[in-house]
Amino acid sequence: MPERVLVVTGAFATHTTKLYNYYVCPRSWDIENIKYIAVNYFNELKYLGEITSGPFEWDYNNDTISGINNRNVSSEITNDLNKYSSLFNTGDHYLFILKPIINNCCTDENLSHKGKGAFTRSHRYFDSLGEFFNAHQ
Repeated sequence: MPERVLVVTGAFATHTTKLYNYYVCPRSWDIENIKYIAVNYFNELKYLGEITSGPFEWDYNNDTISGINNRNVSSEITNDLNKYSSLFNTGDHYLFILKPIINNCCTDENLSHKGKGAFTRSHRYFDSLGEFFNAHQ
């Protein structure tokens, strides 16, 4: 069974992964066999983490988070989700808890994508870490 990598981009993805080791995405995304989440922002690998818990289905309604209560989700994460609740008015989401593998400011130029154009515009999938790193060169 493949251990897929979901690669995402954006300031909020960088924030949630680097500071709190979590990631959220819409439930419409394909998450089958996802084992790792990578954040590539401005063609730099900002974070790579292994999923340790989740996906938890949740949504934000009437100023409350529903679906992740009693799921060992830290108050740090729920507080952060509440702080940025305006980003979640688009429906149902998945929440992943991560363990960092790479969590640096990309000072190593080997972690920068040297190809033409954006590495990803929204999200992108790879079937393995090796495939991801080969494409990221």
